[in-house]
Amino acid sequence: MCAPSSSLREGLSGPDRLDLRAELLPFANLLRRHSLRRPVCYTRCGGCGQIKAVGRSRDVEPRGLSEPKVVAGEIRDHPGESQPDKLEQGRVPPISRRAALLGAVSAATLWTAADRASCAPIDLANPALDVLKQEIRKAVTLAKAPGVLRLVFHDGFTFNPSTQTGGPNGSIIFELDRPESEGLKRALRPLEKVKATLGDNVSWADLIVVAGAEAVAMTGGPVIPVRLGRRDQGAADPEDQMPPETLDAATLKSFFHSRNYSTQEMIALSGAHTLGGKGFGDPTTFDNSYYKILLNKPWETDTAMTKMIGLKTDRALPDDEECRKWVITYAEDQNRFFLDFASAYEKLVTQGVTWKS
Repeated sequence: MCAPSSSLREGLSGPDRLDLRAELLPFANLLRRHSLRRPVCYTRCGGCGQIKAVGRSRDVEPRGLSEPKVVAGEIRDHPGESQPDKLEQGRVPPISRRAALLGAVSAATLWTAADRASCAPIDLANPALDVLKQEIRKAVTLAKAPGVLRLVFHDGFTFNPSTQTGGPNGSIIFELDRPESEGLKRALRPLEKVKATLGDNVSWADLIVVAGAEAVAMTGGPVIPVRLGRRDQGAADPEDQMPPETLDAATLKSFFHSRNYSTQEMIALSGAHTLGGKGFGDPTTFDNSYYKILLNKPWETDTAMTKMIGLKTDRALPDDEECRKWVITYAEDQNRFFLDFASAYEKLVTQGVTWKS
């Protein structure tokens, strides 16, 4: 049985609760004025910790980068899930933009304390998270989204359970000259603008993780709940922690298993290659084209262009029986891919984290 989730507000009553609402209402209204939508597609159960599809909505084409496509999902009654509170209507008091941004981000301590105490769904009225997303959407274009998502993998996948080193700790900013980080300097530039605006109110680790989730959402993928509170390491992680691009399927599976990922999670995370210039469909659309193209094996045709599609690790997947099973599953069911990718992404960005106290 899954226990009901809790939020910080449930622990407040009377004048304290009214004072908190009064303090945060200006920031909530400011965010509404900037047309930030909060589509609820997936959420984390407060008891079992699983990510669930909790809303059903027809696909909505984005009106720009500030409004991601809403991914349809089945409504599921599940103890422990919560819905966001409706924000009250009100006028926005006179306030400078920088004061609003820094004030809202500083208010994160009011909201993330409850999140760190349990596996409750992220409070979608969290002003710090909303402001961070807003700044990311202004800085990251569709063309930059693939590189931003790649940053998450190079920062988070370095976690080594045997040595308890690595993980999503912002260390990637010190590792940009490594061979495996080629191209990531360009991907980091838009996030440097966000960091310059918000300063120490957001860690590099949180910024990269949230930016990756936003990159997925703005390109048509699932809306992934993200928890704030990661602490930056302030130095580079050990070298040679990323899997080489030349591994065969068996060696690649062994590498992922050593990092606490199942074969299914490996295949789900590999779907991130649907973004970018690797030849798996539209480079700025997050969908299941990656798996469909893997099954077609276009690199086997005798043309120079098709021979450039994918990495060796990609091409090895459909030839492995265990991997092929999941490639077929995701090629036939995009919603299943979205659910499994969201779950694996959450694991990627929480394994090895040092949380702020």
